[in-house]
Amino acid sequence: MKDPFSPEGLWAQAAMVDLLLETGSLAQAVALMRELLVSWVCLEEGLDPLKGREPAEKLLGTWGSQVRGEGKAPQEAELGKLWNELTDIRNDILHASMRKSPTPAESLQRRIQALWPRVRAGVAV
Repeated sequence: MKDPFSPEGLWAQAAMVDLLLETGSLAQAVALMRELLVSWVCLEEGLDPLKGREPAEKLLGTWGSQVRGEGKAPQEAELGKLWNELTDIRNDILHASMRKSPTPAESLQRRIQALWPRVRAGVAV
């Protein structure tokens, strides 16, 4: 694959998430889901997929903070929800659940597995 930010490259990243979930590499799967979402937003918004990552993350954060807002496009609302959920799960993993109201370890895997089909549908890969 020549370009990881081409449709073929995004598909390859999605296949990698599948493999990571199959092998129980949950932290890596969550990290790649997050990066895949950022890459997709970059491409959709006409941002450079390398230099435009921070603006794409800010846009996702804005959509996430306005999830309940009126007039939001359904896709933006769903991507905002996904961003919030990915951030919450990623923080549980990276902070070893040492924070207020962490996801119990026994439900973390189920939550990650349930989130992946929604992320995959949201970025259409």
